[in-house]
Amino acid sequence: MLDLQSASNIAGMSWYYLLNDGARLEQALVSYALKRANENGFASCVPPSITKRELIDACGFNPRDMNNEKQIYTLQDTKLGLVATAEISMAGLGANKVLDLNSAEGVKKLVGISRCYRAEAGARGKDTKGLYRVHEFTKVELFCWSKPKNSAEILEQIKQLQISIVEELGLSAKVLNMPSNDLGNPAFKKYDIEAWMPGRGKFGEISSASNCTDFQSRRLNTKYQNDNTGKLEYVHTLNGTAMAVPRVMLALVENFYDPSNGKIYIPECLREFMNGQRYI
Repeated sequence: MLDLQSASNIAGMSWYYLLNDGARLEQALVSYALKRANENGFASCVPPSITKRELIDACGFNPRDMNNEKQIYTLQDTKLGLVATAEISMAGLGANKVLDLNSAEGVKKLVGISRCYRAEAGARGKDTKGLYRVHEFTKVELFCWSKPKNSAEILEQIKQLQISIVEELGLSAKVLNMPSNDLGNPAFKKYDIEAWMPGRGKFGEISSASNCTDFQSRRLNTKYQNDNTGKLEYVHTLNGTAMAVPRVMLALVENFYDPSNGKIYIPECLREFMNGQRYI
């Protein structure tokens, strides 16, 4: 399912090959997450994985680096960078636009699938081995533009969708309301979901959901027309992880492996995307 040694030989630490049922399991997780997002009113999107650095910075991905860690891969002699999450390029879809938020929910929902790139995959040690911290991975991302009065409720809806996905996968997990000192630059409020990972002997983050209020929309000039005043005002943006493939795959394999027969149980919700296969 997984070849770390070959990947290390051709690319270095924190890269990997998924093979055979490993590759099929990734595709099943992606298809399942897209299906659940579509069922919850999210329109589909395949965004670019390279954007202008000014967009990356506007979205808040100019982290408060420590020890000169480099978070974003940049393309040499250009003003472009590889996105760390589809949130960045999906946010850019609303740049310099006035959005129509006149639906009953007062929100525009998008789900995007992309490859994501993280230049710093963690300090050398336990987390650099395996799939927990890697430089490149597939992620299904939820993104919303909302009227300000609706954004708090939209965040709760995103969280509930994430919880339902984790429950259907059969994982033991906990939801954390993150403290202010653990929020990224753009987030006003953020939830993390951590799943139990036996190999680590502790819980590990598999998804997050954030309400960024108008942090990103002011920088990207994304507005809507207020129904009451007729004035143009900044929207609120929200994002959430529908499926961070490597970490969820890690949790599934570690929790559902049966050493007595060497098989890994496949959750029922994924079987339709694996031709009915019940075990790996």
